[in-house]
Amino acid sequence: MSDQASAQEGPFSEDANRRRVFKQLRRDLSTERLDSFRSREPGLNAESNPDLLEKYAHNLVVAQAFYPALHMVEILLRNRTFEAIKSHLGAAPGVAPCTQDKRTYDAHQVKLGKLSRHECTVSWLDLRKGDLTPEDREAMLKGRDRGHKRSDRFGKTFTEGRLIAALDLNFWVRLFGGNYSYGGHAGLTLWPDLLPRVFPEASAAEISDRDRVEARLERVKATRNSIFHQEPVAIESARDSYEEIMTVIRHMSPTSEAAIRRIDGFEWAIHQGTRLAMREKLDALHDCPLPIKAEVGVAPTAE
Repeated sequence: MSDQASAQEGPFSEDANRRRVFKQLRRDLSTERLDSFRSREPGLNAESNPDLLEKYAHNLVVAQAFYPALHMVEILLRNRTFEAIKSHLGAAPGVAPCTQDKRTYDAHQVKLGKLSRHECTVSWLDLRKGDLTPEDREAMLKGRDRGHKRSDRFGKTFTEGRLIAALDLNFWVRLFGGNYSYGGHAGLTLWPDLLPRVFPEASAAEISDRDRVEARLERVKATRNSIFHQEPVAIESARDSYEEIMTVIRHMSPTSEAAIRRIDGFEWAIHQGTRLAMREKLDALHDCPLPIKAEVGVAPTAE
């Protein structure tokens, strides 16, 4: 073997280093997670580390491209739903922002035994919490408590807007359930009357069936949870999921839909060529640093 060939295949060659990097990435990501990207097609289940890492990298890019749409749909949905119900209920007496001074004063009164706990009313949700189902009331109070503590920690006034932001997407989607329709078990009857207020740009046919609206929102929530919890994106159905999110956004604001389409990079991310570009990036990882100390329980490997 020539000296040149020996150098190319030696322990410090780019290929050898690349294999070490790929092996380390597999350890870091875990075999179980990386193997979830293995093809289910017969004869293709022997994919190598580079093949699986290529799929994993493409998955990250697609998941990243979903973020602007998921960000917009969650913010729009909670704001439009809150405002539609607020307008429907009318004037809410006693509602006011909660300042840090009031929280400090109430805390002092609690210590003196003159008050059992600090209380404030910043929105209709506080006034009508008894009209929520027990599960939704508990979720609202927990979210409210988190938002209240955050405002206190940063010396902010606890406002209606901060309460809205403190409640997660699951809470808002659950408000579209049958419990809040005619004949439901909640004290609030919202649907189908308020659907045109939440989705003013939707056709009458698209929001005529509350069940259909709820099912669509549940699918959007499932996509959101899958991506935010680092689960693999089903690339073959990613476009359908994306378009469903965009439909919900368009029904609330076509302006926001158009803006998100222009900035999110989804079309580029979903393209097969992007996956091939990931392979080129992976091939350039040969110079990534490797751990100096051996991992606990992992014997060093010689290559």
